[in-house]
Amino acid sequence: MRQAYRGARGAASPSRVFLVSCLGVDLELALLPAFLDHYLGMGIAPGDVRLITNTADEASENLDAADRVLAGRGCPAARRWLAPYTSDAMWAERRRTQADEAGPGDWVVNADVDEFHRYPAPLPEVIAYLEARGAGALHGVMVDRLAPDGTLAEARPGVPPAEQYPVRADVSLSVFGVGANHGVSGTIKLMVHRGDVLPRRGGHTVLEDGAPARYAAGARLSVFPGAADPGWRADFPFKVDHYKWTGTLRGSLSRRLATKGVSVAGREYGGKIDRYLAEHGRVRLEDVSVFEGDAPPGGDWRARLDAMRRQAPYWLARNALRQKVMGARALLGRAA
Repeated sequence: MRQAYRGARGAASPSRVFLVSCLGVDLELALLPAFLDHYLGMGIAPGDVRLITNTADEASENLDAADRVLAGRGCPAARRWLAPYTSDAMWAERRRTQADEAGPGDWVVNADVDEFHRYPAPLPEVIAYLEARGAGALHGVMVDRLAPDGTLAEARPGVPPAEQYPVRADVSLSVFGVGANHGVSGTIKLMVHRGDVLPRRGGHTVLEDGAPARYAAGARLSVFPGAADPGWRADFPFKVDHYKWTGTLRGSLSRRLATKGVSVAGREYGGKIDRYLAEHGRVRLEDVSVFEGDAPPGGDWRARLDAMRRQAPYWLARNALRQKVMGARALLGRAA
C-alpha cells in the first residue's frame, strides 16, 4: 500500500516511506514486536518494512521467529544476512537494501531495532516540510532510556519498552565524553531521509557517494554549539529514544569487540562502556544527565529548523576554522 504525501507544489506524490533496519536475531529479538508496532503506528505501511536479520549461525531458530513476528503484522519476510556482525558490513547491507527498494522521490526511516523515533508532528507533516524546503535528511538527538535504577534489565516481551525503561537521560556524553575517534556526532542520528541519500556507517551522517545531504537544519546537528549541551538536547523537537542499556548489552559488546573488522571508533567507545560496566554493573543515575518529562516539547518546530538553517553557514565556518586550528596544533605537537 502506497502512502501519498503533499509536496511543495501541493500535488499528490506517490512517494513511499520505507522502514529500513537490521536485527541481530540472537540478541535483539525481544524488542522486535514493540519496534514494529511503534513505526507501523506512525503510518508506515506494513508492506514497506524492510528488515535485515543477522546471525553467524545459519541454523538459528530466531531467523524463523523474526519472520513470524513480521508476518503477524503483514510485513514481508526479512532479508537474511548470515555472517559475523561488523558495523561496516551492516551499513553496507542497509544501503544495498535501500538502493534495491527506494527511489529518489521515496523516503526512508532508518532506525536500529533499539531506536524509537519521536517526531513533534505526524510523519507526513514532517516529510511535507522537508519536501517544501528542498531538504533531503533530518537529524535527531539520541535519548538514552534506562531502567529505574540503571540496571541492565532484560527486555520483557509484551511490556512496552517505555514502561520498562522510563528514565530518559544522556549517558554517552555525560559518562564517556568524546575521544579521538568518537564525539558528539555519535549521539545524533539520521531519522528520515530521501531514498537517494545514503547513510554513512553508524547512521549519523550522510555518505558522499549518494545524493547531497541537504540537512533540514542546514548542517549536521553536531556543528551547532548546543548539540553537546543536555538542556539543548532535551529541548530539541526531534528525538530518538535509545533502548541500548539492556540485559544483552554486555554480551553484545564482548562479541563485537572480539570480532575481526571492528571499527576503530567502535573499539574505543565500546571499550569505555565495557570498562565502566565491569566496574559498576549498571548505569549509575548520579553519573548521567536525566531529562525531565516524557513528551516532545511544544513550540513551532518548523520555525526552529528555519532559524537553524539561517544560522548554519556561520556555524559551519566556525567549525571549519576550529578544525584548522586543531590540525595546526597537532602538527606543532608532533614537530616539538
